[in-house]
Amino acid sequence: MKILTISDTHGNLPEINDECDVFIHAGDICPAINHTRSFQSNWLKDKFNPWLKTIDAKHKIIIAGNHDWIWYDAKNQVPKLDCIYLEDSEVIIDGIKFYGSPWTPHFCDWAFNFRMNDFKQSKRQWEQIPLDTDVLITHGPPRGHGDLVKEHNYGNQGYKRLGCVQLMDRVLEVDPSIHIFGHFHMNGVGAMSDMPELPQKTVFYNVSVLDEQYRLKGKPTIIKL
Repeated sequence: MKILTISDTHGNLPEINDECDVFIHAGDICPAINHTRSFQSNWLKDKFNPWLKTIDAKHKIIIAGNHDWIWYDAKNQVPKLDCIYLEDSEVIIDGIKFYGSPWTPHFCDWAFNFRMNDFKQSKRQWEQIPLDTDVLITHGPPRGHGDLVKEHNYGNQGYKRLGCVQLMDRVLEVDPSIHIFGHFHMNGVGAMSDMPELPQKTVFYNVSVLDEQYRLKGKPTIIKL
């Protein structure tokens, strides 16, 4: 199975010429310039869906991100899209189980944010991930993989890890073949194998394609499963 995946396009619609079996977008689909539900609805219908139809994939899967408010509190305004939408749900394609979730740790009270310091909520949320998941898609990364953020944003130098600890705990229990995510732009992009001291098989992919200034810099990640 050939998987082509991106994340954090924020209204950018990059040209995708590769054909694949499964196309995956891991959230933050809508433009960051306008979060009104009516704007997002019209943009999805007039811009995003026609773009989706240009992608040569047998199956297309998307999840929401913290900027995609329309899926958080206005699902009745989401237009019909040429894809499968996953929200704490699964789909089986050619015997492979895909599970998708948009949730991320609290930050500025965005959509699909856990309540601040509510680790019980995040633990309950991630416990929903089935143990037989093959491909896990979350908007945010687990702690320790593709979650480095430049610490000067917090008044210091260097980098800081901001991935979800409770998500990492669940990934170690589920042990999917692949974990796809984005949320943090560019700093951790690319394939990252699991930590060598752990006996897990999971390979982690941060597939965001924008840099910290929201400029389109990355390319789609191709995974052969």
